[in-house]
Amino acid sequence: MSRYPLLCMVLLLWISCTPKKTETTAPPADSTAIDSVLATTPAPALLAFAPVDGYTAAKGLETPDSVTYSLLNSPEDLQRQFAAAGTASAPDFIINYVIGVACQSTTRSTTITMDKVITGENTLDVYLNISRGAEGKQRMKPVQIFAIEKREGYPVMQFYVNGKKDKALVLVGNP
Repeated sequence: MSRYPLLCMVLLLWISCTPKKTETTAPPADSTAIDSVLATTPAPALLAFAPVDGYTAAKGLETPDSVTYSLLNSPEDLQRQFAAAGTASAPDFIINYVIGVACQSTTRSTTITMDKVITGENTLDVYLNISRGAEGKQRMKPVQIFAIEKREGYPVMQFYVNGKKDKALVLVGNP
């Protein structure tokens, strides 16, 4: 029985030495206020897109900038600026924005790809990657056609090239 009083004494000593817990005086965050702010901010929507392969630059296609963007509204617009190869497929102009991307003439092999298209506050944000390869012998004008899902209510298509903001196309007033 001599162990029991000793155990009680050690337990009382340990309890008396531990610091007392204090209550915080800051009010807790209002979870409904935080949730309502998040609920009113719409998430950006990812839009469908696809490359339209089989096109080259038509003779006389002007590229005043290092990268030139064209909104093509009809098959005639497409034929005027781009030449179709034998395997070229025709994009659907009714449900898609058809965009032509052309770079200035170069001897380096150049690849133009699209990473994503998302809706911004008032814009359709188009993210492109342009990569330049090895030096070649023949001069060419790199081009790529893309079909992007149409989305009403966005007056501007903003382009980003390799992560940096580039030019924009105005979509208002286009059929």
